[in-house]
Amino acid sequence: MESGWDGKSVKLHYDGYGNMANLLDDLLKVDPDDSESLAEPALGVVQLVLPALDMIRRGGPPPSHKKSIFKSIASHLGSRIWHVREQAAKTICIMMLNMEWKDSVLALLETPTKSANLRHGLLMAARVILERRWVLYPGTTLGNNS
Repeated sequence: MESGWDGKSVKLHYDGYGNMANLLDDLLKVDPDDSESLAEPALGVVQLVLPALDMIRRGGPPPSHKKSIFKSIASHLGSRIWHVREQAAKTICIMMLNMEWKDSVLALLETPTKSANLRHGLLMAARVILERRWVLYPGTTLGNNS
């Protein structure tokens, strides 16, 4: 389970857990840089965002909220907290498993940003996707689309 969701099976059946998909979606919308919504922004992220990222990374995203959750996770790639960026990068990789991997990596690398944190998060996500791709398909080259 630590290796993450494989993109092929559903490890967590969200329908059996009532509002779990809504709860994950709401937790990921926490803005760690909004000091008015959280008295201790870093603590709020650790207590709210990281467990949600971990659940999605290990069990896959809830199908009903996949687009919204993907957008929220992508926003956490620019977090000022390094560990949140790292976990968001690992989770975004899991959500991109069924997508065209080369296009995904290129899109991440071509994302315009002036934020050093976001650039770091995007680069980490690209690295994680490439590493995961190599593990799943050893010997894959950039010229080979499989």
